[in-house]
Amino acid sequence: MSTYKIGISGASFYAFHGYYEAEHRMGNQFLVDVELELPSGNFDTESLSSTANYEEIYKLCAEEMGITRRLLETVADSMVNRLLSRWPEILGYRVRIIKEGVQLGGKLSNAFVELHS
Repeated sequence: MSTYKIGISGASFYAFHGYYEAEHRMGNQFLVDVELELPSGNFDTESLSSTANYEEIYKLCAEEMGITRRLLETVADSMVNRLLSRWPEILGYRVRIIKEGVQLGGKLSNAFVELHS
């Protein structure tokens, strides 16, 4: 079976996820990457119905990023569940949420959570 991948990379969101109350008040910058693996379709039709529409992928991620949660794992899991519901033909996925500018007392550029199959 032939497959293809489609997704979004570096979608930027300001959101209020975090374990601590200060994170809920102050918010933080996040980046989201989504990659879906799907069985190849009939691309001769030039129809969005023959593929996963990356505009829909982005909107789904934006909706999930707008729901404040304590753990990024919960956000990523909810994204995955919605993606699988929308496109049940998904063969594999990778969802990564990157939290920029994390303050942990040392030098680092970001932290992330990634779910994949």
